[in-house]
Amino acid sequence: GYVYSSGDVTLVRYPIWNDLLYGLLLCAKCLPIAVGVLMFAPPAAVSDAGLHCARLAPPTSALRRHPLRTWWALAMQAHGRAWLLAGIAVFLLTFQEFELASLLHGNSGRQASAYTWTIALREARELQTPMSTIWLKAIFPMAIQLLAVIVGLRVLRQSERQAAETSATTKRPIGVARRVFACTILTIACALALFLPWWTVIRTGIGGMGQLFDIFQFGDELIASVMFAGAATCLLLVLLELFHARTPFIAFVLVCLPGLMGGLLLALALIALCQPLGTSLATLNLDDSPIPLLIGLVAWLLPITLLLRWLFTATEQRASNHTARLALRCSIDNTTRMRVRQLIWRLVYRWRYWLAMLVFSLAYFELILSVLLAPTSMTGAMALLYNLFHYGQNAVRSAMIMVMVAVPMLLVLASLLISPVFPLLVRAKPIHTRN
Repeated sequence: GYVYSSGDVTLVRYPIWNDLLYGLLLCAKCLPIAVGVLMFAPPAAVSDAGLHCARLAPPTSALRRHPLRTWWALAMQAHGRAWLLAGIAVFLLTFQEFELASLLHGNSGRQASAYTWTIALREARELQTPMSTIWLKAIFPMAIQLLAVIVGLRVLRQSERQAAETSATTKRPIGVARRVFACTILTIACALALFLPWWTVIRTGIGGMGQLFDIFQFGDELIASVMFAGAATCLLLVLLELFHARTPFIAFVLVCLPGLMGGLLLALALIALCQPLGTSLATLNLDDSPIPLLIGLVAWLLPITLLLRWLFTATEQRASNHTARLALRCSIDNTTRMRVRQLIWRLVYRWRYWLAMLVFSLAYFELILSVLLAPTSMTGAMALLYNLFHYGQNAVRSAMIMVMVAVPMLLVLASLLISPVFPLLVRAKPIHTRN
């Protein structure tokens, strides 16, 4: 958004081309997410041979009596479930999108065809519109998202249960033509959303590094972003252990629903909730405290965290985990115990480490919650940069982007350097067996 809204490649003066660019950037932004869901989704429970046998069923068969119901059931048992989850994830991300729309259409006004509902609600909030009027405008978008969320959560829970109860088939092989097509699309997406923006930022930001460090007043915002992201990540890892496949579906929906409604609606809801609480409990001063932002980050990231856990554990081998824990309890030699600890770390805990890194990065770079909920004394780095982006490009702002992105990268690199110590923390746990 910073690169395409100003500078040499901006199309803000041409609304139609600007809207087409916005659509392409949305596709480039969401395509890796869809690919990740499809890649990490568990294999189908019904093989292609089983689907072919279903198509060959005679007209008198029970499969042909209700063709639509049969087709839907087979699709959900086969590869259709992963495609449906990927489609719902992309739909929610594009429907809730705010950052690119606000930057690319900040100068276009209502004449732009991509004047989205998120921009309308944000402008209503800035104009001090009553909250009742804002929520009336948000009813229809909330209803659309609610339908998609319920369907997605239902399919996700069925996937978790069947992954634990059935043996999966092998994944469908991918042909050469599909691989070439996929590589071409991913290359275009990376060029639009990664290579060109970063080439522009680095080209202009290197010259502004000296000036930025001469007048460096960016440290407090970086520290605030790291603190909020770290606290939210720790809370989410604790909450993650409370959810399992036997959690009631209604509890699953109620917990995930606020976050799946998007950061904008979640922030407006917390603002509406904290204002009367702050009035009745004046000593808490919730409007200018870090509590709303922390609650917002946890609520927004909780469904994403659960989805990432499902993706990471889709191919988990429970028998190998059980065998490794038994080996750790029975091993006497220190060298053997160390090797078993390393094996348990790779099988059981390493995905939690990468999950924590991903969640930390998402919380660190979250914009709309930070803009609307951060206390005045703890403004996040992303909120500060977003306000500066509306003034166009210059060398200092590009250098600030480089510094902000370097902070989580350095933290991840530091954790990787000390990662050989992590297997030493693995301890033998009691093995519970079923009668």
